[in-house]
Amino acid sequence: MFMLMARFAYVALMLRSSCMARNVRAVLETLRCVTARSPTYDAALANFVRRAKSGSDWSSNELPAYNVTIVERDEQQFFSGPLPPYTGPAGFVQYEGRVRGINKESLALIKRLNLVMKTGEGEESAVGDFATEVLRALGYETEQTVIRTRKALRLNVDSHILLLVQQDKSHISLTDSEAQLVAQAIAAFQTNNVNRHANLFLSLLQSYVFPGITVIGTFPCFYKIKVTHDLNLAVRTGQYPAVETVVERYTPRVPSHLNDGMRPLDNRLKILQCYEAFKQIVYWQEAYLLWTNPKIILSRMPFPTLEFSL
Repeated sequence: MFMLMARFAYVALMLRSSCMARNVRAVLETLRCVTARSPTYDAALANFVRRAKSGSDWSSNELPAYNVTIVERDEQQFFSGPLPPYTGPAGFVQYEGRVRGINKESLALIKRLNLVMKTGEGEESAVGDFATEVLRALGYETEQTVIRTRKALRLNVDSHILLLVQQDKSHISLTDSEAQLVAQAIAAFQTNNVNRHANLFLSLLQSYVFPGITVIGTFPCFYKIKVTHDLNLAVRTGQYPAVETVVERYTPRVPSHLNDGMRPLDNRLKILQCYEAFKQIVYWQEAYLLWTNPKIILSRMPFPTLEFSL
């Protein structure tokens, strides 16, 4: 796991092992869509027995149990505009593989991409290595930030979690990466509020939208996860929240096959532009925190942390 740290806030990207097959996910989502939201349906979910679970153990059952729905958005809806241009190493979008004379930044990305494409079971760290390299190449790490790896979400003094990333292992198991990502967002909401209260003497956040990413191989999906006080309380107490939580998702519409990930150049450019657009969402959240809480600047908090947990 790695994270990006700097001076004013704490952004965490959690890359947790996830293991749900995409065909199973499609079936589950279809069933959710055709299920009528009737009073009887809501009453049944309200009476559903909810047992305390680690976030890494959340499955697709937890999402309807806590009234969470994932909705796919198109590019315009999700990013609120067209994708920005790619700003990373030029050679990475010009050459699919290694060639003589390519610059070292592009070569580093291509080498790590090739490792991911060859990754077998038990070698998932290559996914984290590649994702780290992509974020650095696209400017997620600045003079005020640093990416570092971690294994678990832990409370950091003077820190604020802004971004979560979850590794999807759908090729080897059947747990749900999206459910685990939502669970990590709720845990991050709790961590942030503990820090605000205990270390910064700020009022508790009543809601927060966490940018999130799931990654299967080199292919990402992007999320906006709104965690509210009511959802957090419902999870902590094992209750069914009356208000539905809608998680927005964007799956890049790539020209070539999705399973090819970022190997084809046309797929690669499209996905990199999505990362560029998502960076704007991440740092808008950080700017919002600073604007609403100037005390964060005065306290010299560590800046955004981008964190991956493998």
